[in-house]
Amino acid sequence: MRRLVLARDLGVCQIQGAGCELHATHVDHVLPRKYGGTDHPANLRAACRVCNQRRGDGTHTPALPVSVW
Repeated sequence: MRRLVLARDLGVCQIQGAGCELHATHVDHVLPRKYGGTDHPANLRAACRVCNQRRGDGTHTPALPVSVW
């Protein structure tokens, strides 16, 4: 699933917060699992290391528009 999400998002970080590296190597849950999010591709987005670690599992950052599967 990770490879599919990274390919769908063209390897570009979809969070793009402060200090973003732009090159995505992680997959992030838009709505964290602890808040009811799923592992469905519609709830996953590519993220760089910095953005994914900064976000952790406690904040909800709106996703940039991506193509629908």
